[in-house]
Amino acid sequence: MIQRIQSLYWLGATICLSFLNFGLNVFTFETKDGIYEFDFYKLVKFEAGKVVSEKMIWVYPASILFTVFIVIAIFSYKRLKGQYKMSNRIKFALSFMFGMLTVNAYVGVFVKNTNAVVLGPGYFLFAIAVVFTYLASWGVKKDKKLLDSVDRIR
Repeated sequence: MIQRIQSLYWLGATICLSFLNFGLNVFTFETKDGIYEFDFYKLVKFEAGKVVSEKMIWVYPASILFTVFIVIAIFSYKRLKGQYKMSNRIKFALSFMFGMLTVNAYVGVFVKNTNAVVLGPGYFLFAIAVVFTYLASWGVKKDKKLLDSVDRIR
């Protein structure tokens, strides 16, 4: 199980998502109204250095769910076809979520007349997690192809 390369990639994605769940800043942007900070728990608005409002968001439960799905995918190594389907679904969902975060970060620039968007370490960790899931999916596909060719020889 652990000797397979996709298990190591999934482990890396799990570690990245776990760090994100501890509340690392994903991005910060500044508008005329104030400064907004976005992490996986909430969107916080600051005015004159004081917290004005906090808005809970959907990203935190989704990231926990993805972490659980990745752990399930790691331990379903005996069912390679199911693992391949699950890895593709995880890959698609994480890519979609990363795209939504990127759109949310940069829509503020155009819609809310944002002065600047500062990407935090959480954004880059999430990007690394997406890359790890792509590599893990590639590894599962490679294993599936190898096993199918061995079955064909028998």
